[in-house]
Order: sequence, then C-alpha cells, then structure tokens
Amino acid sequence: MKKPAYAVYGVVSYLVSLGSFFYFAGWVSNNFVPKTVDSGTPPGTLQAFAWNTVLLTVYCFLHSIFARTSLKEKMRRYVPRTLERATYCLAFSILLVVFCLLWQPIPEPLIWQVTSQPAVAAIYGLFVLFWAAHFLAIYMIGYNEFFGLRQAWQGARGEDYRPPPPVSERYYMAGHLLLVASLMAIPWATPTMSLGQLYFCVYVSVYIVIGAWLSSRDLGDMHAPLPEPAKAAGDAMEPAA
Repeated sequence: MKKPAYAVYGVVSYLVSLGSFFYFAGWVSNNFVPKTVDSGTPPGTLQAFAWNTVLLTVYCFLHSIFARTSLKEKMRRYVPRTLERATYCLAFSILLVVFCLLWQPIPEPLIWQVTSQPAVAAIYGLFVLFWAAHFLAIYMIGYNEFFGLRQAWQGARGEDYRPPPPVSERYYMAGHLLLVASLMAIPWATPTMSLGQLYFCVYVSVYIVIGAWLSSRDLGDMHAPLPEPAKAAGDAMEPAA
C-alpha cells in the first residue's frame, strides 16, 4: 500500500466504525434499521438461545484475542504499526454489523414494557445520554488514537508510529471507566425489554466487567508510558478526591 493511501484507509475505517456504532444503536433500541434485536421471524426459544450464545461467545472471544499484545506483535509482520488500530476498528465494525444481522430474536415474554409517553421519552433521553458519555469517554482516552486516525496519518506522512503525549493517569483511567460504564448502560435503556434483549444485556454486561480488567493493559498501549515526574506533576494539578 502506498503511503498516501494510509490516510484514505484510516478515514474509511473511521467512517465504517461510526456507521457500525449508529447501526448498533438502532439495532439495540429497535429503531431506524431494518434488522433489530427483536425483529425477524423467531425460531424456537431454545434454538435461538443456543444460536445467540454461539454468536456472543465467538464475537467476545475474537474481540478479546485480537486485543492481546502478543497477537498484535504477530500481526505487525503483515500490518504496518501505523495501520494496526485502523485495521482492528474496521474488522470489528464489520463483525459487529454481521453479528446484529445474524442475531435471532426472542421477542417473548416481555420482561417490561413502558407505555407512558413521558417515561418512554425519558428512557430514550437516557439512551442518548449514555451514547454521549460513550463518545466523551473515547475523547478522554484519545479520540484520534482510538479510531486509528492519528496513526494512519503518521503512516501517510512516512513517519514511524509515535505514541501521543502522556496524559494524567487519573484522567485516562476516568475515561476508561466511563467507557466501560456507558457500554454497560446503553443496552439496558429501552422502554421494551424482551427476553432476547435481556439475555444480550446480561451476557454483554458480564463480559464487559470481566474483560475490562484484562483489556485495560492493552488499551493503555495507545499512550506513551507516563514518566514519574510527569505523573507527579499531573496528579498535583488535579483536585484532591
């Protein structure tokens, strides 16, 4: 791949990632997209549970494995370091949409159904708020780094990968915790909770809690190690808890 194409690749990956976010938002809220968590012809309940368990397990397994540093080091034999993050985002954005399309609905029984219009509006308001918190968390972690835009631009300019300037560890961890919290909260903010969506929510919440600790080490490799003097200075500038 020619160097200028790195920037194009990074932008395409970014747009696909945003598209997958918007599709997932419509899928999990049963709005705006043709295939949602509760749409489609439901098969037998046990069949749907078995199939959806396989889908969730495969997706979560791949997501965890490809985030490991050891696998990243092997991938660098074939993928330039400056395109590594963009490639990861592109692959799993496509995988997320495929997951949504292959999901089998379990629409009944309903766990809850809110019919009051003010309450429905409030729930959808929370849904939007959680998504806003999600993107705020990405910004705190490093928006351009998270989507691989900065790295791809470095590659397009013929530069080697350089980590971004160090940030306060406390600030970075706050962003990571907000990212985890928003991901857990988004699927639950729905006025109508089917059995299938409840299963999705519980499975994903458990996975996020377990995976947060494991992934935090690899998520941090987007940033340079924080030197002790810089860390001390950053902590000194922050208000005491």
